[in-house]
Amino acid sequence: MKKFTYTSFALIIMIALILSLIPAKPLNAYSEGIADVMGYQFEYKYSDSYFAQASDQYLNPLADISLISCLASCDEETAQTYYGELGFRDITFNEGFKDTDHSDKIGLVAARKDIRINGEDVALVMLNVRGVNYGIEWADNFNVGDSGNHEGFSNNSRRAVEFITNYVEDQRLENKPLKIWICGYSRGGAISYMTAKGIVDTGLIKDQNDLYVYTFSAPNGVIDEWEGCTCVYNIVNDMDIIQRTAPAQWGFHKYGTVITLGDPSKVNSIPNPDLTGDEMLYPAEDFYVRKMDLTNVLDSTSIFSSKSATQYDVMTFYDKFFEFISDDSIYDVVNDKRAWSGLEAIPAVKDRETYYKYYQTGIMYLFELSFSKGTSSDTGFLDISSFLTDFIAECYDTDQLYPKTIEDIKQNLTSRDPSFKIDEERLLSFIRLLGKLFRNDSGALSPVGMAFSEFTIMSTFLGNLNYIVRGHFYDVLLAWVRNNDQQQYHEIDVDFMDHESLEGITLSGESINKPGKTFEISCDYDKDEYVFNGWYDADGKLITTEEDYSFPTHENEVFLASFERIEPEEPEETEDSEEPSSSKDEKGSRKKKNRSSDSDNTLPIVLGIAGSVVLIAGSTAVALILIKRKKK
Repeated sequence: MKKFTYTSFALIIMIALILSLIPAKPLNAYSEGIADVMGYQFEYKYSDSYFAQASDQYLNPLADISLISCLASCDEETAQTYYGELGFRDITFNEGFKDTDHSDKIGLVAARKDIRINGEDVALVMLNVRGVNYGIEWADNFNVGDSGNHEGFSNNSRRAVEFITNYVEDQRLENKPLKIWICGYSRGGAISYMTAKGIVDTGLIKDQNDLYVYTFSAPNGVIDEWEGCTCVYNIVNDMDIIQRTAPAQWGFHKYGTVITLGDPSKVNSIPNPDLTGDEMLYPAEDFYVRKMDLTNVLDSTSIFSSKSATQYDVMTFYDKFFEFISDDSIYDVVNDKRAWSGLEAIPAVKDRETYYKYYQTGIMYLFELSFSKGTSSDTGFLDISSFLTDFIAECYDTDQLYPKTIEDIKQNLTSRDPSFKIDEERLLSFIRLLGKLFRNDSGALSPVGMAFSEFTIMSTFLGNLNYIVRGHFYDVLLAWVRNNDQQQYHEIDVDFMDHESLEGITLSGESINKPGKTFEISCDYDKDEYVFNGWYDADGKLITTEEDYSFPTHENEVFLASFERIEPEEPEETEDSEEPSSSKDEKGSRKKKNRSSDSDNTLPIVLGIAGSVVLIAGSTAVALILIKRKKK
């Protein structure tokens, strides 16, 4: 048994030594597979070449993989698996990724990958700002603040800038060629484009062309301008009410380029992301809300008007809703007879200042309550509707929708979630909010009165909540991105012949583009120091000797640049000495040292074979000696 052990040990050493002689090859720059995310399976394709071209060009395949990356950051295990399959390492999460007990936070994940672009080693750092699968922090969407950029998004973008700066320093990448890829969905999208500006402002990335930012369904978040922003792309569905908040009427917008989905009826069918083979249909009517109408119950057992009746698209509904809550003609909800201590007059939300003063605290409290763990293990946006229904039924008089005593309300909330901390001042703001939202222009406060009104904005909102939020769903965005551009992209890889960068030489042209597009590759070098032999393919076959080469392509191609270093001129020989003709170049005045042509591999290969033979013989001898000693 021990004899076998010694022999195996010797063979392992021998194999390791032989493998050490094999030249290292670049990591696989392309990967594809299926990501298991939140119960769905998404096909993905990733390539390092997505980052070969400047970020001022929108790239649809990069948008596709960015959205899937947003979804894959739903939890640590999924993110670790997914980014590992793409070839990223040193995957790091911030504290906010795990903390779910308050709203003022953000979940962040960073990772890195070493890639080669145009023959240069580059560190690619990925930053994902989580926008899915989180809880109470959803309330931070409504932390607008009283002035300047959106307060909640600003606070967390500063945390993100600090996080990614520390990550780059911890990985010791600050003095290396660096590219940063940022992606975020929903709330994470707004924080992403604000983080991008912070990264540029701090100088972590000095050239915007090395910063790639793709956001999806991002809400508005900024008042100021980012002049000359070229690296941010915000992909939104025009029928998504979320991406319209904070409202433009208050001066809010997004940094960068906004790419709007077209008519949703054109996004009609694509393969279902869960790979069942079914088609995913998005008819235009799914993005329309239906007016509440109790008289329709007699005909169709539905409180919604028929499809042929007047409908509102989501954006028209949004404008009507904003007009409703901002109407100066709306008076106090609670009259003096029914008012109770602590409930103040409820003004219209006519401007940002009024919202901040009277409503922000209450609406944030609403979402914190809705997303707290409660008595159910399931929480989510649609839980708000059921939460409001239960809350109103138990905490308000059923006929007039006036609140019961504050103690009754506290008891209800405590029974729902014993761990939730009740702040009486915030609770009063929440009550004001409900009082405002559940009245109508005729003054009737009961649900029946609201349903019979000409256009009852709040009852229509609750009844159509599923339609309204559908425009925000990520599967709609993924359908559009993939339906928008179904062409096969081709990649051009540019590198040195021996995959070792040569000092003083710059290669360019590595990129990814659609079939039939013209590609251009080139090299810049000191002609007194190098001689250019030509561009070769991956098999070592000469393609062209032109330094600058333009061509159309219909397939992936590899171009390897071959150079020879020019040695300094030797001193002139005396007349009696004869210089071997083989040492002279074509002009007879200079001698070249081949560095990366086809013949440069000959000597290393010979030495490698000879070294391998010596190592094999030596390792075998060691093994035999060990065996003989054991026998003795």
